[in-house]
Amino acid sequence: MKNLLDYVATIGQTSFSEKALTSLDFALFNELGYLSIIEHLSKELKQKEFVVINDLALLFQQSKKDIPFTFLDTKERIGLFESVLNSKRYKNVTISHYVNDVNTEFERQFAAMVFSIPEENFHQLVFRGTDDSLIGWKEDFKLTYMREIPAQRAASIYLKEILPSLSEQVLVSGHSKGGNLAVYAAAHLPKKLQDRITLIYMYDAPGFRPSFLQSESYLAIRSKIVAIKPFESVVGVMLESDRKPIIVASKDRGMGQHPMLNWAIDLEKNDFETVTQLSPMSRKLEKTFAIWNKSLSHYELKNLFDLLFDQLIASGVTSLNDFSAKKPLEMAKYFEVYRRLSPKQKRVFAKAFNLFIQAYRSSTVKSEKTNLSSILAKFNQL
Repeated sequence: MKNLLDYVATIGQTSFSEKALTSLDFALFNELGYLSIIEHLSKELKQKEFVVINDLALLFQQSKKDIPFTFLDTKERIGLFESVLNSKRYKNVTISHYVNDVNTEFERQFAAMVFSIPEENFHQLVFRGTDDSLIGWKEDFKLTYMREIPAQRAASIYLKEILPSLSEQVLVSGHSKGGNLAVYAAAHLPKKLQDRITLIYMYDAPGFRPSFLQSESYLAIRSKIVAIKPFESVVGVMLESDRKPIIVASKDRGMGQHPMLNWAIDLEKNDFETVTQLSPMSRKLEKTFAIWNKSLSHYELKNLFDLLFDQLIASGVTSLNDFSAKKPLEMAKYFEVYRRLSPKQKRVFAKAFNLFIQAYRSSTVKSEKTNLSSILAKFNQL
């Protein structure tokens, strides 16, 4: 299966004048938006109005061996960035307006930046998806019950401030929560600024509450939205969406298909390799999330996720790295978090868990029912 790395290897020495921008270039810039490279730049470079990618080549080679692989800076993304640095096509691309804000007090995780191609008069404003901070993941689940999460407000302010400084052709994109932020922020722009946006890409992004999808502000930008999901999407089927998605073939299964570097591409078409529909599991999950969200009140959902994340944070968990499989002895304490809950708190968890299992089980085959029943019985014994 070919992926974005193969795309750069194939087209990297071809300039934009020789081969115009493709949808894979958009996906590439969005993927680079996850890298925390700018966090490691010198003070002098950070103070510049923009950074040219080609200027980072020497710096990267000098520090390559010392770059740790993390949730954001994965081995695959670092490899993709190195290919971009060695290319002719992307050497003049600039990065600007970088913001990275993780605020524990306000439970906000927000990051964004702009990739520009001066010779093409092109700008792509990228909203980063969730990082590995537990605050970021707690904020994601707030999408199920809050009218506006902190990151959505930050995205709206950012887009309104940055868009006027960019030239006419502006594309807005985001993967995972970033895709949700891209649409939300664009919907809350004045019409004059909405007209400046050509397309809005949602890459395997969670949807919205029904009231948002019915709003005039959303309907004003709806036709510009391009929704793309992998064959076995999990994140992309949470909440509701009224845009028919492009379904992409992908390796791995379930959440393993979420990273864009696992998505298949067609090198002849310079586009993603598509399939006709989501996997059976993904379609079941889509129905399950819908039933689950309708069965629990906003108050119950808030209590559920506050309990879950606040208890974990109180136990010293700050990021997904704390759940590393390399720390099996530490995992036991996370199960103790549930055991320490009061009977009332346990009932909140039990109700939510029972409803989710029942909703999923209603459309699964018999063998799956048996397995889920076993899981449910063990959960209720804790």
